[in-house]
Amino acid sequence: MSNTGFEMDDGNSNEPGGTSMAEWNGPELRYDLAFPVLTEDMVQRLKAYGQEESFSGDVTLYTHGDRQIDMFVVLDGGVDVYLPVQNGESKVYGRYRKFAFTGELNLLNSQRVVVEARTVAGSCAFPATNSSA
Repeated sequence: MSNTGFEMDDGNSNEPGGTSMAEWNGPELRYDLAFPVLTEDMVQRLKAYGQEESFSGDVTLYTHGDRQIDMFVVLDGGVDVYLPVQNGESKVYGRYRKFAFTGELNLLNSQRVVVEARTVAGSCAFPATNSSA
């Protein structure tokens, strides 16, 4: 696992978190900036905006097309990110890990979400509620 809170799928298995990322690996993509990990102190401050929840596996937090979603901070377990593919199916793109947070630019501008986020069994996270929803 890298020093980011997100593991990309290597495309060779059903499990996210592979290390073969040649198609994404380039000088213009900085994983530490694209997928930051919050510090313990940051997580503690964010807890004022939501309540910790435990999730079973495969709970959909949001799906592509949704607007004004909440940001979820992963405390334990993980959140898988799915991208739509042909025939209406989805493929795992990667997994958020401890102290990573979900979200896209739509957290700032209410655009439609382009991915789907589902929990991994035994996950614990808290939603930082989008007050504009």
